[in-house]
Amino acid sequence: MRFRERFLRVYSEADWFAHLLLATSIVAAINFFEIFSEMAREVGSSDASGYTITSCHFGPPAPFYPRSIVLGALFLATLSAFKRTAYSRLVASIGSAVALAAYVFWWLDSYRSFRNFEDFAGIQALIHPQVKQFAYLYQGTPVDLAIALSTAVCLVLLLDRLFDGEKS
Repeated sequence: MRFRERFLRVYSEADWFAHLLLATSIVAAINFFEIFSEMAREVGSSDASGYTITSCHFGPPAPFYPRSIVLGALFLATLSAFKRTAYSRLVASIGSAVALAAYVFWWLDSYRSFRNFEDFAGIQALIHPQVKQFAYLYQGTPVDLAIALSTAVCLVLLLDRLFDGEKS
């Protein structure tokens, strides 16, 4: 049996929960690769009044590492969700928990940074027009919040299935 046929068979036999986790992983992948298109738009040279201005970055943007951790963890959880064994449920639960923890730590780090701006520099970072944030996620988007909420729902359902058995 070829890979494509095996993949289609496993996909068709999966329940709605595995499809939800797969959709969340696909959205997380699109959200992660959006960083590269954003970096490509910002890097380059432009001419202004006869001068050439070259812009570059020293390292990836702030959401690169949290989004990469979320993508890897959700990919692992998705692969495990298509099997219906107790071990694969445990692996899927751990993957979802790691993805959710990445968002929690990103939120905590962003919130701490915003509070430091307000306390020490007197800058109202949350209402400043040059600071991109969404729900206290520095350079976060509404898609990040949707992925975090979907991951939380998936984690609750995974833990319910892990401890109570398969639901029909």
